[in-house]
Amino acid sequence: MEPPRQCQAFRGMLLHTPDRPGSVQVLPEHLLIVNEHGVIVHLAPAGAEDEAVLQGHGVQAAALRVLGPQQFLLPGFVDTHAHAPQYQYCGVGTDLPLVGEHGWLSTHAFPTEARFADVAHARRVYSRCVGRLLRLGTTTANYFTTIHTDACEVLADVLLQAGQRAVLGKVCMDQDSPQFYTDADATASLQGAREVVQYVQGLQCSRLLPAVIPRFIPTCSQQLLAGLGQLAAEQGLRVHSHISESLGQVQLTQQLHPACCGSDARVYEQAGLLTPRAIFAHGTQLTQQEMQLLAAKGAAVAHCPLSNFFFGDGLFDVAEALRMGLKVGLGTDIAGGYSPSMLQAQRMAVVNSHALKAAALMHSGGWRWQQQQQQQGGELEEPQQQQQQQQ
Repeated sequence: MEPPRQCQAFRGMLLHTPDRPGSVQVLPEHLLIVNEHGVIVHLAPAGAEDEAVLQGHGVQAAALRVLGPQQFLLPGFVDTHAHAPQYQYCGVGTDLPLVGEHGWLSTHAFPTEARFADVAHARRVYSRCVGRLLRLGTTTANYFTTIHTDACEVLADVLLQAGQRAVLGKVCMDQDSPQFYTDADATASLQGAREVVQYVQGLQCSRLLPAVIPRFIPTCSQQLLAGLGQLAAEQGLRVHSHISESLGQVQLTQQLHPACCGSDARVYEQAGLLTPRAIFAHGTQLTQQEMQLLAAKGAAVAHCPLSNFFFGDGLFDVAEALRMGLKVGLGTDIAGGYSPSMLQAQRMAVVNSHALKAAALMHSGGWRWQQQQQQQGGELEEPQQQQQQQQ
């Protein structure tokens, strides 16, 4: 059970985004009061009655924090995809492909995560990771962990004490994985997943939400995927995984699931994992049909632009996804992304959008195409519109 905290009060400028994506509302000189349970109980323009309002909520006037002219409050950042055990080697091996015998997963991710069989090591790394993210303003995170139930429970304990809101569970993988880092079989993997879910629920903390986490399709048998889908349905759990994240990964899916035409989305759908509570990272190789399927099922994509540049073999088109009604969040994907900062993720999202525009322009002929259009006296069209017309 989460212990109560002291009431807090702030006066100054606030920013938030209550409406559509991209909109920002600025609230100058407002009074904000948070109760002992961390719930906002008052938000209104500051005024002469502030002292009475504070007293009414049990806050002493001396406890009011007045922000300076260069300070403001905004909601905490939400990192929709972060690998907590990989925090210790952010930015390493970005010259490697994602999969394969000498790929990034085999060279760095799997050996690093295997060390979390040591609970003391897990506590050290998880404490540093959660502390760093909180200092960077990330108050909510959707975490990948490891296959170790004890280490997953350690992360839950660290989160409970640190005060961060999080989604977490046990990573499940029972095939095409190194012998030193894999679940014994689907049954053992599912049992471990259930144990972690029960542990998180047993903490009775509204900030901590359990999830099922199939690592990605190549490392999960059909039995395991179906079992996780059933577990998620039984308990209304969240789902967290990767989807169509690189050419090599999609090719592996094609080999393992030819009946689904190599579609990660179709495989997840068949397993019952494509739900409104599911978040899938990356999606750089998703087709339009797959994006439409995710949107129809209410699933979401965690857009991780920084790591996509290194491992995605492509760019995720956020604007197109939003036009389709697909939910999109933003993630750091540490350690595939070298920075745990959501501010950096936001910057990279802007770069990603400009890179898509530049790629479309180059595909259409670049400056030569523009010059030709001008000589013909025609109006310039957006390169993406031209491509759609050609198709």
